[in-house]
Amino acid sequence: MELDLLRAVRELRAALLAGSHPDTDSLLDALARVTGSAVMWWPGSDSQPPNQLGNDETLVVPVEKDGRQLGALVLTREHGPFGEAEELLAEHVAALLAILQAAAERQQQAADEGARHAARLAAGSLSETERQGMMALLAEYKGPTTVRLKEVAARAGVHPSALVQALAKLRAAGVLTAVSRGRRGVHVTVLNPWLLEELRPMVRRG
Repeated sequence: MELDLLRAVRELRAALLAGSHPDTDSLLDALARVTGSAVMWWPGSDSQPPNQLGNDETLVVPVEKDGRQLGALVLTREHGPFGEAEELLAEHVAALLAILQAAAERQQQAADEGARHAARLAAGSLSETERQGMMALLAEYKGPTTVRLKEVAARAGVHPSALVQALAKLRAAGVLTAVSRGRRGVHVTVLNPWLLEELRPMVRRG
């Protein structure tokens, strides 16, 4: 086992230096296989991971990045305590997990910023009348729904054609879908969660 541990540590070090990072599941599987233990990823800093699970030996390794705790690795097994080499390996895996989690957060942040920018551009392409109509349509939106444009337009105090034009622009921008259901109305699905939030201040300014 010692040779396996040393080999695993060298591979992890090489991955860190090369900037090539395996995914979370493969890291946990490798750690479990080499140490002969069950490995859990305990995400977040709000909840405390267990220090002991039943009568099993337990090893808890914090996962931290830039002084911020992202979670913890929890290793458990029935036979014997964890040795120094196994603790070292778990610490290297924790370091890689911290890199993966930080990268995932950056990717999510970039995706959110991109989606918000797209929603802002789409909302900005509407006229004031079209924005008022869309605000009335989306005010009670909780999920894909079929609406009657004449009724929504009446509530907003705009002509139905303003809603038709607004839906066409927003559909072209990729922030929602709008499919005619004949007499039942138009089935609307918002694809960009930032759309309503970007519309609100524009209507108030108008």
